[in-house]
Parts: sequence; C-alpha cells; structure tokens
Amino acid sequence: MLRGIAQAQDKARELGINGISLEIVIADDNNDIATAQEIAPILAADPMILAVIGSNASGPSLSSAPIYQQTRIVMISPTSFSGDLSGFGDYIFRTIPNISSQVKTLASYAVNQSKKQRFLICSDTGAMDNQIFQQEFTQAVISLNVEVLPTACDIAQPSFDAAATLKQAISQGADALLIAPHVDYPERGIQLAQAAQGKLALFASPTLYNSTLLSAAGNNLKNLVIAAPWYADSNSTTSFLAQAQQRWGDTSLTWRTATSFDATMAIAAALGQIPPEQPWGRSQLQQQLRSPGFKAQGAGETVQFLPTGDRAGKAILLRVQKRAREQGYEFKALT
Repeated sequence: MLRGIAQAQDKARELGINGISLEIVIADDNNDIATAQEIAPILAADPMILAVIGSNASGPSLSSAPIYQQTRIVMISPTSFSGDLSGFGDYIFRTIPNISSQVKTLASYAVNQSKKQRFLICSDTGAMDNQIFQQEFTQAVISLNVEVLPTACDIAQPSFDAAATLKQAISQGADALLIAPHVDYPERGIQLAQAAQGKLALFASPTLYNSTLLSAAGNNLKNLVIAAPWYADSNSTTSFLAQAQQRWGDTSLTWRTATSFDATMAIAAALGQIPPEQPWGRSQLQQQLRSPGFKAQGAGETVQFLPTGDRAGKAILLRVQKRAREQGYEFKALT
C-alpha cells in the first residue's frame, strides 16, 4: 500500500493540484480491529487531515468506518473485501470493485469454462476478508448447480493436515480447490496448493496475487486461476509500471499497490477539482468524489465510484503459467 501511495504522491506533485503537494501521515493499525478504532478518532480530530486511505483488511475498515462517517472525513479503502462497506455512508469509498463481482467472475469461469463439478474450499478463519470471499464463492458455485464438499478446511489451524484433507476430498470426488488465505500468511495457501500435486484444478482469492507465489511456483501451481481487481501487464498500466520500475527497481507489484495508488490519485483529482474560490476542506473533497461525473486516472483503468462508494469496474482473471522467453512463472490474464 505504501508504495502505491508514495508513487501517487509523486504523480500528484508532477501534475500539480492548484500548486499544492500532498502530505502523507502514516498510521499503522497492523490489521487489528481495536487498533484501528483507537487511531480513527485521533486522525479525525486533526483538522489538517483531509482524508484517510485504509484500512487494509475488512475488520479494521468496518470498525473505523463509523467513526469516519460520523466525523465526516473521507475514508477510501483500497483493499477491503467486505460487502458491508458497500453503501456504508457517503464518506466511505473503495478503489476495488465489490467483491461479489470478483467472486461471480471466478465461479462462472470455474464451472462454465473449466467444467468443475465438486469443490473443496479452504480458507483462513482468522482472515475476515477471505472468509467473506469463500462464503460468497460457495454461494456462487452452488447457484450454478455444482457441489461444495462439507469438509472443514481451515488452513489457520496448527493441526491442519493438508495431505490428509486433500486425500479425503479427492476420495470424495473433488475436482477443484479454492484457496483463500490470510494476507499476512500467504505461504499457508501456497503450501496447500503445492500439496495438491496437480490433482485438483486450483482457484484462489486475490490474496495470492503476489510475487511470493511466483517465487514458489512450479508444475504444481501451474494453471492456478486468481480473481484480481488489477493486472500488472495491462496495456493501460504502462506509465504506472514504468514509473514503478524507476522508483522501486522492479515491476513485481501487487494489486494492493495499484489500488492504493488509485485511492491517492482519486483524492488528488478531487482536490484539484474544488473551485478556486472555495476552501479546501473535508466536505468539499467528499462532494467532488460523490459528483456523478467524477473521474481520476488510476494505475490502469479510470477511477470512478458507484453510488455505493464501491469502484465501478469488473474483476480480471489471471492464470499462473511459465514465462515464454525466460525461466520462472508469471501471471497472465485470461482472455
């Protein structure tokens, strides 16, 4: 997230916002609900702070959103999945599409294109975002008349036995596996995918769209399909990626970097659209973001908000595959 925010800060300075640069204050809630609730009133009480970008996870976002809404300070979460943020209030926004659209896109592909009929679904019960993802995925595939095994599969449990769980699922006729790990522990999901040894078709939440997975990728992870709100190889992201490479020395960015960039650029664009005769303030910023014609250039697609505060847009499906001209693996968009 911080990479995306910092890069947008530079971009906003380059473009100019009535001759004023953005100043960023960093507050870390460590993906903790109680900490987010403690931080929110402090930020809201500082009149110099016009908006908040965050939180990362749904739990902290939902716990702090009432405070930001009540105190009338814009909150834009670039990464939270929870559907409860949709329509939460007129000061609450997200720079990812509603998670339902991502889930439905992935479920439709898994059932209608990949022709899978029996799913094992594994998630981290300590991750609210991915609990939401797996619950919505379960409902989506069942609505498409396929089966979800009742097998309990909590990869956060210390006693979790991936090999035994997968063996049981395969014996019950499973032909597909959905993985929804915790953002702080993606390796749990990666290890589970590897343990499947190519015997199940693999699908995952956006949490596994990261360089850690590609570093671990081999034949056992090949063809894993992920739903994501952004794709690093999209033609429309060329400028963003080039600037990221220059600033950070690589282009192995996650969607969280891109959507955090988008949240910051949305704030910058909204501030730039406040009429010169009006003071810069929280209400003026919110009014611009809520304007029906509001647009901001993001890392890829244009940033626009629905009346719910969700980003207008759709999910992208990515597949893990071997690189064509060099060693290693990459994410490639499904067409």
